[in-house]
Amino acid sequence: MKLKALFMEEPVDFEKRCRLRILVGKTAAVLGLLSVAAAWFYGNSGTVAGDSFIQEFYTWIGIGFMAGGAASVWKNRRYLKDEAALKKRRVEECDERNRLLGLRSWAYSGYAMFLLLYLGFLASGFFDRTVMYVLAAVLAAQAGLLLVFRLALGRVM
Repeated sequence: MKLKALFMEEPVDFEKRCRLRILVGKTAAVLGLLSVAAAWFYGNSGTVAGDSFIQEFYTWIGIGFMAGGAASVWKNRRYLKDEAALKKRRVEECDERNRLLGLRSWAYSGYAMFLLLYLGFLASGFFDRTVMYVLAAVLAAQAGLLLVFRLALGRVM
């Protein structure tokens, strides 16, 4: 079962993880390029005059994705080429304390986001119902994901 490889405490194939991160970085760079291209086409379409916010937003988001993807590719290629850097990074990522810190950070940030979404949902009803509906949908999606992962982890572990 593929879930066992994701959730069980098995030895990590760090080289494979680096190659996957290179693929993800390349994908992020391509998505960033598509965002910049979409902003360029939007700006040159002439359909909405004077609305430069959307064009700038998508341009800078795209530039950020391209930069982040390129940095990820560069960093992980460097690990694969330099055995000492690979060994050092493998120890850092596979160390039990660091893994526990990462898991707890994700858990606490998830709990905090759930609480902030709920508070925003409660407060937004007094100001704008559209925002309230959007926050309710995001809150429901997060609760649904929490349930799905809880059930999946319960079956695997």
